[in-house]
Amino acid sequence: DPMTLVYHELRGPLGLMATAARSAAEDCTDDALRARCEVIVRAAERMLRTAGHLLELAHEAQSEAEERFDPAECIRDTVNHRRDLAVPVLIVDDRAGPHCLTSGIPAQLEALIQSRINNALDHAEPGTPIRVGIEHRAGELRFEISNRRSSVQRHRGLGLGLYICENLSARLGASIDCAPTGHDFVTVVTLPLVCAPVAIAV
Repeated sequence: DPMTLVYHELRGPLGLMATAARSAAEDCTDDALRARCEVIVRAAERMLRTAGHLLELAHEAQSEAEERFDPAECIRDTVNHRRDLAVPVLIVDDRAGPHCLTSGIPAQLEALIQSRINNALDHAEPGTPIRVGIEHRAGELRFEISNRRSSVQRHRGLGLGLYICENLSARLGASIDCAPTGHDFVTVVTLPLVCAPVAIAV
């Protein structure tokens, strides 16, 4: 199986990178350098999880049980981690209520977000940031990833990234819409929630 072979080829070096960075972080006395090593560890672990879920898509199988989780927090965490890696991405609008829960596999949402951010980076105007918005609507969480479209003509690709994202969205019970809007390219994902936000007493 070519996909399985690719996954195993990725898993070895990524695992070694995570182990080496974790060891360096534990032995490091410089706080800034230790923080950078920890970012490398998290990046390698995220890449391993993403590769694993791509293998699952190829085999039409799920190895993890679904759970209830906060998708807004997953989005924030993924975006903040990419910023730690010096990726020009920022949350420009966050209107998600507390304790908005969805049902699914968090790593699949994480893989979906990372894929769309990577796509936005590939096609963005150089020097412009990737913008992320999060909004709670009745029974749904809507998040948007947008980039300023590059003025430089680029290769359109084969559509594999969108195919993967559509499959990940379907597994999460979400809808995904990707289209140019004016000077921007916008991806909108709408996730169903399993319970309403819990109000916080003031």
